Amino acid sequence: MNVKSVSVSRFLKAIEENALVFDTRAKAQYLHDGLRGSTHLSLEAVQNGTYPDVAKNEAIYLLCEYGQISELVGLYLENAGFTNVHNVTGGMKSVREHAKLIDE
Repeated sequence: MNVKSVSVSRFLKAIEENALVFDTRAKAQYLHDGLRGSTHLSLEAVQNGTYPDVAKNEAIYLLCEYGQISELVGLYLENAGFTNVHNVTGGMKSVREHAKLIDE
């Protein structure tokens, strides 16, 4: 098993295609600047056996602030049988930097 890494540009294309996005940051961070359409999914939740209510083969995109916690969440999901898990390289930090480049 191996959580697939995905670039920010590929992730943003996936969002345009209505991808399932789970934000694994702390709830307060998610509420502050979570991406529209994303769902909060904490590391603690998956450690306790709470998983997304989606098909195990559905494409799932995970992000956190830097990409490390979301990768760990992805490993838990894969261990639970999810087969199409993607981790956004660089997390929200990279998403914000990418957005700055687009806005300039």
